[in-house]
Amino acid sequence: MAITEINVRTIGVWWYGPLVGPFTASKMKQLVEDEIERDAEDLCGLYQIYGNHPVFGRKSLLYIGQSWEQSLYERVIQHWFVKDEDFHEIEIYIGLLGGVKDSQPSRQDYWKKLIDIAEMLLICAHKPPFNRKHIEDVNNICKRHRVFNYGQRADVLMEVSYERMSEEFDDWEDWE
Repeated sequence: MAITEINVRTIGVWWYGPLVGPFTASKMKQLVEDEIERDAEDLCGLYQIYGNHPVFGRKSLLYIGQSWEQSLYERVIQHWFVKDEDFHEIEIYIGLLGGVKDSQPSRQDYWKKLIDIAEMLLICAHKPPFNRKHIEDVNNICKRHRVFNYGQRADVLMEVSYERMSEEFDDWEDWE
């Protein structure tokens, strides 16, 4: 059996939360700043939204998203189910990648790509019911990337990767 070496880029996400509603823009901004202990105005990254779902039950992962061009707190409250009174007990977790929003334009493109890849891998691995985009979208962009989730990660797996989810690595006969 031949051993194949795969170079993999690791994306680390540190999760904060839960932030508990009801949510308005000003309350969400204050909750984020209190939890993360820094200004929320330029904060970008990932987020998870949990709530009650008729099929998946109480405190289910409903949605995974990202924010880049607007702050996390502004993006999160745009979702209808965050403000809908029928969705009780909404909890939000904020995920940050280290060093995001570097002032150099070339570095900004790099961090934006990492946030995109992390979001794709997390959505594909967990398949939240309110995500349509990226549900089956693990593709060549995600190859050789993995996401490690740290902190208050809630129900997301500690590690997700292309290799873990791809059928490309399902041939176990070679593992004898």
